Amino acid sequence: MGINENYLRHVLYPSYKNWKENFLKYFIEENKAHLIVLKKCGVIDIEKARKIKEAILTFEEKTNLPEELPEGFEDLFFLFEEELSKLIGPAIAGYLHTGRSRNDLDTTVFRMHIRERLLKIMRSIILLLKRIHRKILTTGTELFLLYTHGQPAQVSNFAHYLSAFAFEIMEDLEQFFAAYNIVNLCPAGSAAITTSGFNLDREELAKLLGFKRPVENSYRAIVSSHWITYPSSVIRLFLEDIGRFIADISHKASNEVGLVDFPDDLVQISSIMPQKRNPVILEHIRIFSEMAAGEFVNLTTLFRNVPFQDVNEVADAPLRIFDSASEYVDSALVLLRTVIDAVEVNAKKCEELAISSGATTTELADTFVREANIDFRTAHKIVSAFVRSGKSFDVLKQSFERETGEPFRFSEKEIREILSPEHFVEVRKIYGGPSKESMKKLLREFENSLEKAQKKCNELSEKALDYKKSLNEILSTL
Repeated sequence: MGINENYLRHVLYPSYKNWKENFLKYFIEENKAHLIVLKKCGVIDIEKARKIKEAILTFEEKTNLPEELPEGFEDLFFLFEEELSKLIGPAIAGYLHTGRSRNDLDTTVFRMHIRERLLKIMRSIILLLKRIHRKILTTGTELFLLYTHGQPAQVSNFAHYLSAFAFEIMEDLEQFFAAYNIVNLCPAGSAAITTSGFNLDREELAKLLGFKRPVENSYRAIVSSHWITYPSSVIRLFLEDIGRFIADISHKASNEVGLVDFPDDLVQISSIMPQKRNPVILEHIRIFSEMAAGEFVNLTTLFRNVPFQDVNEVADAPLRIFDSASEYVDSALVLLRTVIDAVEVNAKKCEELAISSGATTTELADTFVREANIDFRTAHKIVSAFVRSGKSFDVLKQSFERETGEPFRFSEKEIREILSPEHFVEVRKIYGGPSKESMKKLLREFENSLEKAQKKCNELSEKALDYKKSLNEILSTL
């Protein structure tokens, strides 16, 4: 009795295509590693190992897989077994699957695929951080107005603003490394559920395939969803940070605010309104980020109330969603790096808004505490009256003398200097503040973190290349 046509069309055919296009290289690597361990552990002799090796290499180099899943086959695995049987006979080819199941084979391959996807995104994030760093060095001293609750709050500089976002991303990147460590555990050798009676070296399998170590429990190895849910959660949170940053930049790019601008090659005009300059690249970053985030949310909720067993939720279908969402992440990051490179700060508008909105008046109250020896709540009350009056010097003087009973000893010139945006920024010298002195320390900290992250990423990238080379070198010795 054949397989139901609907099941073939909607399940097996898409799965075969997914394996052929996305997982085949990992599948072949797993077979190579399994063969090496079978020989090393004495499960098969050298003669059988060499025949199987040649068959695997022939399949890898010469076999053109059919476009569609051939009739009579469930998946690529059985098609592969059939091809090996044709090359060396079923009596020899059949040894390759000793001590192994599609359960541990599949989830090993899936982890290898996710591992590579994660590494690509991490490299892209590091590129983003480097672009932010470069932007801070070139334009970071320009004044920038910061908002709270959608209202002008305090004046800072662009370096302070950008570095806040950079440290958020750096924190996200640490979670990417943590997720990578979870993915980078090897299920191979767990077989269907409980390993096997064959003396297979799971540590060697893990090493051959570039994993940190084996999954410690053979049942967990084939039922765990962490290899896809943890990366999905981390990427989703990262995308939320991107979305918030883009929403804020969009606000600051609006005509009403006008604190940032973009060159002509990054804006689109209206077909009817001559005055329009639409920075739609921001919208596309937001669209890609939100589309991807929605898919990653789906992947984490997919496992709600799913039995803690080997089930098809931990099979290849969810990886189609992971891959599709990852492509959106790639696009969002490319566009975001472009925005960071191109964004221009309107420092003059920042200064005008800072003064007109009263965004520097906190420093006036602070100055009264420091130099007039009054408590902050009283100073706040005095300055509030000054702000409500439209910044009348006379009102400030009267309010001060009324509240303190002391003569007002500050000149109009001194008040203007105290309220200047430049003064506001430069007196904020404590750790985390926007002054030049503070930003030097902050930038060194950021640079150190970036250097460490780059080193970690380089090490992971090197291991991802080294295991492939080592695997083929060891295989060639059979």
